[in-house]
Amino acid sequence: MEEQVAAAAYGSDIVEYYLGDEAVWTDINGTLTVRKANASIQVTLPKAKTDQIKLAQAVVAKL
Repeated sequence: MEEQVAAAAYGSDIVEYYLGDEAVWTDINGTLTVRKANASIQVTLPKAKTDQIKLAQAVVAKL
């Protein structure tokens, strides 16, 4: 079970992008969660990780 969790939630492949104070992409449901200061967003659509990153960057830039 621990191996499944470790493989399912990670940030190492999104760390090169500025996505606020914290960011994690979850493989279980395919969502990107980003926090900047006291605001958190969760991007569920579109499903492509690169598109989720672009959307999150656009939102974080407005905060």
